[in-house]
Amino acid sequence: ILKRHDFGINSKVQFYREKAFLDIDALYVSDMGETFRFFTIDDDVEFSLLKKKAIENINRITAALVPLDDGLQAYTLRYTTDYASSLLLSEALNKQIQRKIGDDILIAIPSNSFFLVAKFSYCNQQLLKYLVETDTDPNKVSDSVYRRKEGIYMKVC
Repeated sequence: ILKRHDFGINSKVQFYREKAFLDIDALYVSDMGETFRFFTIDDDVEFSLLKKKAIENINRITAALVPLDDGLQAYTLRYTTDYASSLLLSEALNKQIQRKIGDDILIAIPSNSFFLVAKFSYCNQQLLKYLVETDTDPNKVSDSVYRRKEGIYMKVC
């Protein structure tokens, strides 16, 4: 699951995490139905196997990337899930992004259940910034808008 790099830093336990990009980390969770159980560095697991299984699980989830509105070059998932933002790690979803939008894109991850992706432009940058600011989901991930160009991430606002 994607979270801001400082998520849970001050907790009594240390979550097992890896850098996803810039100020976003990938944390590993077990879906317990109503809640997630975050894996900690003290858990007795083989972390390389955990990571491999997590990526396999993310890649198994099918998700359709759809435009926010006709005429916009901004997209999100057709259905929201607690894993929506994590699907940015999915090979299949990244192929959809590549096919529909290209290599120079904007990404916003306001919460676990919502992400936005758009073709890079100043207009889309402002649109994503506005949508991030108006997201009311309490499970915040990031207030930033990121640009990914040819696999390189940078924060744009």
